[in-house]
Amino acid sequence: MPDFLVMPYKECDFLCPKEEFEASTMRVTENGRVKFGDLSLREVDLDGRLRTLFPEISPQNTGLSLVCRADRLFPSQENPFQDELVALRVGSESFVAPYAFSDFRLIPYLLRSKLMSHGIQAIRFVSEKVQYLIDLPAFLQDGRAGATL
Repeated sequence: MPDFLVMPYKECDFLCPKEEFEASTMRVTENGRVKFGDLSLREVDLDGRLRTLFPEISPQNTGLSLVCRADRLFPSQENPFQDELVALRVGSESFVAPYAFSDFRLIPYLLRSKLMSHGIQAIRFVSEKVQYLIDLPAFLQDGRAGATL
């Protein structure tokens, strides 16, 4: 079973494949950039973008940054940062867990085009909670990622 990063919120969870990330680090900033060893990385506020798209979710303590290769996050367009690595700001309660792809379902027809246009690829239901599977490069490249559903 593949591993996924789970970004839990009170109302729902967001999951993306762990292979999108190189490392994680406690979020320590200096001059608006995330410190990662000797490097100073530009940051994308993934938590903020999720809350913009889903305004009903509660804010989190964003004390964690995921270190990602920029060419994986922006494969079909020019890297807007011109950096090899970037940091994604996520909630401190994020964790990694294995899930089978067969656990996920297609998005219901009436919501499919809307959600998929924002990089939301599939859903699964756990107890009374919805979990959304995110195609992270599609979500970050979506020019409407700042729009609400």
